[in-house]
Amino acid sequence: MTRNVVIVVIILIVVVILGYFVWLRNKYQPPVSPEPTKVENIPMPENPKQNIQFESTQTAEEATGTPKQKTASPSASPKR
Repeated sequence: MTRNVVIVVIILIVVVILGYFVWLRNKYQPPVSPEPTKVENIPMPENPKQNIQFESTQTAEEATGTPKQKTASPSASPKR
């Protein structure tokens, strides 16, 4: 056999052996049972409109829906 064929055969043998070990590990590994999730019940107030407080983070320009952009206009300068 040539040297390249020997290298390819060795790599294939290693891959087959590693695949066998993965198969063995999955075969004998105990199954993982999912733990039940705990649902936390939050009591709701009788009149929820009384307890809701909103904080406004918008500025006056954002609230009106017409934001004013402040961009510098490009100035033409002659190239020398």
